[in-house]
Amino acid sequence: MSGGDYIGSVLRAAVLFGVLLVATRIMGKKQLRAVTVFDYIVGITIGSIAGDLTTNLEQPLLPRLAALGTWVGLSLLMHLVGLKSRWFAKLTHGEPLILIHNGKILEDKLALTTLTTDDLMGMLRERGYFDLNEIEFALLETNGQLSVLPRSQARPVTRQDLGLSTQYEGVATEVVYDGRILASNLKRFGLDEQWLLDKLKQNGVEDPKEVFYAALDTRGNLYIDRYRDHIKVVTDVSDYPGPN
Repeated sequence: MSGGDYIGSVLRAAVLFGVLLVATRIMGKKQLRAVTVFDYIVGITIGSIAGDLTTNLEQPLLPRLAALGTWVGLSLLMHLVGLKSRWFAKLTHGEPLILIHNGKILEDKLALTTLTTDDLMGMLRERGYFDLNEIEFALLETNGQLSVLPRSQARPVTRQDLGLSTQYEGVATEVVYDGRILASNLKRFGLDEQWLLDKLKQNGVEDPKEVFYAALDTRGNLYIDRYRDHIKVVTDVSDYPGPN
């Protein structure tokens, strides 16, 4: 490869990096576990086209870029139409399928999937269910995940069941990140940096730079994680001793 080829490859990679970044932002946010099989295939195809465009310098950029844009546009269009049309969403993404009803496996429904009975039992065990008698319903979601509704007798006892009152628990807000105080987050609680410094000193921290992460919850409790945790014995779950 000549020097011009290297420059062309780098420029193509930079352009396609920006295109993919914009495309993913336009296509919206979706958790990986919420992605359907078709979404997954579309993502692989888009990535494959982008990768081929980066390394295949003999192919013209614009026609292949148009193909990439077509895949992104069609995926976005399918998503938008699915938001407006329930029928179209069911057609393209499918709908949940009941595999267990009142503790009984529905063989005819299971036959519609690619799962075997062993696969189903394995998925149940991953969810912590080893006895079919404990299960009221089990549904196979459109993303391939299994949702389980246990029988009321098999559900854990909650504070509501016992008639016990609970306190509100919101999301903790970080107030120190990588040794830096986040003053704007402190203001949301009506607090200032001096309050935080005093709290840190009460916990044996003289300088915020010693703190890797600190967060304040809605009940006023401060969680602090230092760079040096002073843990005498660190638990190791590995059973591989390493090379001799």
